[in-house]
This record gives sequence, structure tokens and C-alpha cells, in this order.
Amino acid sequence: MRKAKISLAFVMLALVLVSSCQLPASREINVTVDGVRVEFIGQRPIIVDGHTYVPIRAVFEALGFGMYWDQDAQIAFLTTGGYTTSWIPEARAMSAVLHTTEVVIPVGRNSFSINDEVFELDLPAIIIGGVPMLPVPAVLESLSHHVRWDGNSNTVIIRNLAGFHSFVSHPGAMERQLAGPSVGDLVAIIHTNFGPIHLRLFPDLAPLTVENFITHAQNGYYDGLLFHRVINNFVIQGGCPLNTGLGGESIWGGEFGDELTADLHHFRGSVSMSNFGPNTNVSRFFITQATSLSPLNVAAMHYRLENQDEISPWGGLYYRDIYPSSLIRYYLENGGTPHLDFGHAVFGQVYIGMDVVDTIASLQTGEGDRPFTDVIIETIQIMTFIGNRE
Repeated sequence: MRKAKISLAFVMLALVLVSSCQLPASREINVTVDGVRVEFIGQRPIIVDGHTYVPIRAVFEALGFGMYWDQDAQIAFLTTGGYTTSWIPEARAMSAVLHTTEVVIPVGRNSFSINDEVFELDLPAIIIGGVPMLPVPAVLESLSHHVRWDGNSNTVIIRNLAGFHSFVSHPGAMERQLAGPSVGDLVAIIHTNFGPIHLRLFPDLAPLTVENFITHAQNGYYDGLLFHRVINNFVIQGGCPLNTGLGGESIWGGEFGDELTADLHHFRGSVSMSNFGPNTNVSRFFITQATSLSPLNVAAMHYRLENQDEISPWGGLYYRDIYPSSLIRYYLENGGTPHLDFGHAVFGQVYIGMDVVDTIASLQTGEGDRPFTDVIIETIQIMTFIGNRE
């Protein structure tokens, strides 16, 4: 899990929002984590001197942490596991290593630590009713969580923006990614000045990424932006408000984590997030256009095909668990960019309009791979698939 930089402006805004809600004592404060309400036994969230405090154990266990409370030292020790990724040039692939995140929160001190790195707190953790309590958003923002106060429902809304890594390819996953949408699926149409591109989205496999994309689309964020980077037999890239590949922000105001799964791959037609490294997603995205694999990718795919029973770089799993032979053969026969797997979050697949993508990819380009002819994202339409009339 990558530690997000603490945004002072966001923390101050969130604290102002929370502290400004002087609520009647009779109204109960609720907390949700990724849309699920947190259940409290005994001490509930409470407002103290205008600041909302939440029980450390209940909230962090809902976030996937284990907690040990040192009664004598008055310190909460919190731990959780996750993967970090890195690029291995000789393997033409991303590797993944399991690591542990340790958070230490001393009661009564204006500081806490994440993996021994010390951060300052505006307000310390305190004991209320015998329960260690923490002001929000405090520690959560530095752990890649977005915190928002909803005064209408009297709820502290916590969203985990850290993403995840899942390296086991489930049976039928490739077929599902490549199949057209079924009635009820979430789809998008990117309307460009070269024609429409229809995408099937995967909110169950990349929930943060899809939410970010569809919210930006519905808010008109992408309207008028360009596919600013075009490389034939590779990708077309857009979604940058500067039209340079250097700008953008997420719907939560900063970056969010990678949702990397072996159930989605960079086949031709895949739609993925562009980034500057692990967990730096904002608004930029690209469509894989490659009709064939590069020589290095061909070599890497053949190695995995011939060594299915060898341990891979991904979480200690066998190649057959992540790249089964049927998936490798599809890559070899149909193209794509497998070296981008587990480095960029795939969240959609083109099912109509690859001819438009190919036309865009064939345009002449200049500095920075920018087409001489502007390729404009006129608007992105989000809808539920109802059949061929969509």
C-alpha cells in the first residue's frame, strides 16, 4: 500500500466540515466504510469540543486492520497487509511483493507513525468511556482514505482509495472481459470527432476506477479534451485537462490506488488508467490498440507458456495461475500490451468502435506523439446496456 501524501488543505477542510456540525446529542453519528455501515459495541462516535471522534478499533477493523491495544503504554498498534509492485525489465513484467503496513497511534500525543515514518496530528487520540478514540480524518487521509462529512445523514463517510492487487486468474475471466455486454451491464460511449467508441465497464472488478471515470464523464470533465497521445500498434491516450499527459485529478481531489487483478488484462481494446507509477491514478486513461505483440512481449509470453509450473514474480504464484496457456495464446494471436499488466488498472473493454480506435492510431503525429489533427472527446455517455438499441 502506497502512503499518500497528506494534503494539508484537504485535512483542514475536512476538519472544518466535521467541526462545524454541532449536532444535538440526541442525534446518532454514523460511520460508513466503502458504503457499509460500521457497527459499534459500547462507545459510539461522539463530538468533543466541536470535533468528531470515532472508536479506533471498530473503524480500523472495518478498513481491514488488526489492532493490538497496549493498556500500559496507552498505544494502539494497527497492522494490515498488501502488495507493492515494481518493474522487472528483463522479465518484461511487473513484480509484486507482499508487505505489511504498521500504524502506531499513541493516546494524548500530537503524532502517529506509519511504518516508522512520523506524521503530525492537529488533535491527539483520546480515551472516552474506556475506549481509544481518534478525530477524523486525522490518520485516515495519510493512509489513502477519503473522509467526508454528510450533514444530512449525520454520517462520516470513509472511502478506501488504496486499491488492491489480486493475482489469481479465475476460470472464465478472459472470456468475460472479451464478451460483449449483457442487459444490465454498465457501458460508456466515447463520442469523438472520428466516431463513437463503445466500452463495457467492470465496476465489480475495478470499483474505484469505474466510479472515478463515470463521475468525471457525467460531470462533463472529459468534454472537449483530446486523445493527446497516439502511438500506432500501442495505445491512444486521453483524459488530461492540459492535453499533455501531465494533468488531471480524481473525483476525490487527489490520486487513488491501483486496482490490479488477473481477471482483467491488456488485450487489444482494453481501457486502462494512465499513471506516473504505482497508485497515482487521476483522470487520464488509454485504450490498447496494439494488433500484435512487440518482440519482447512475444518472448515473455512464450517463456510463460513453456514454464507454466514455474513460480512467477507475482505474489509467489505459478505462471499457470496468472497466465494460463489459453490466455497467453490469445495474446499471441490477437495482440495487446501484456507488459502493462499489473502496472495499470484495466476497467473497461471496447466492444464496438475498434475501427475508430485504429483510425485514430493511424494518424500522423508530432512531438510527444500528439496527432497533427486534433482527436476530440466530444462527450462520454454513461448508461445501462439494454440491448442493441443502446
